[in-house]
Amino acid sequence: LKLWINAAGILCVVRVTDADPVDWERIIAVNLTGTFLTIKYAAPLLKKRGGSVVVVASINGTRVFSNTGATAYSASKAGQVAMTKMLALELAKHRVRVNVVCPGAIDTNIDDNTEKRDVEREKEPVEYPAGEIPLTDGTPGRAAQVADLVLFLASDASRHITGTEVWIDGAQSLLQVARKPLISNVSYDFDPLSPPSASRRAIHRKRTSTRSGCSAPSSPCSTRRSTTAASSCASGKRIAA
Repeated sequence: LKLWINAAGILCVVRVTDADPVDWERIIAVNLTGTFLTIKYAAPLLKKRGGSVVVVASINGTRVFSNTGATAYSASKAGQVAMTKMLALELAKHRVRVNVVCPGAIDTNIDDNTEKRDVEREKEPVEYPAGEIPLTDGTPGRAAQVADLVLFLASDASRHITGTEVWIDGAQSLLQVARKPLISNVSYDFDPLSPPSASRRAIHRKRTSTRSGCSAPSSPCSTRRSTTAASSCASGKRIAA
């Protein structure tokens, strides 16, 4: 055996308060335990001559956490990534490479086969007027493109790559990460190294949403945020606990 691919997965979208533990167990059993068991029994055959394992995970649970209700699915996909890294190190001495592919929106029938239970009201409102996938102006990827990536990771062309997750999503996950609000302008009215006390725990936080390119310390945006924080302290304003 030279190649093993784990691509089986199921999805159920339901609020945590409405979720049945049976749903959790079913998704974890197929997506995560299934991955573990198949690699466990394929590994002895792969170790004989060396080979490649490719696991198909997702951007959910690895870069994106806005798919409300897909808690079990995201947990299983995050587990697949962690498992890949652990096994890549364990099997490296046997010349067995283990990598994981994390697709974004792909044109498949997964939506038709996904059960969704009243999760819309729990979702955080996020809009992408130009589409969620920057590389293709919102058009989902194709299954054949994911297959091409799997083929590369299975081939000798990737013979020095192992323990690596590869996102194939047209920058979809990067867009969602970039638009998340950040907490900045944190200032203390005490010496952080001094012993804590009730009167010294006041922290002023101002939430700001930044665009990419404004996070560098030397950028104009960063300078304005620092100045704002300094001005608040200099003006003698009380800082609420």
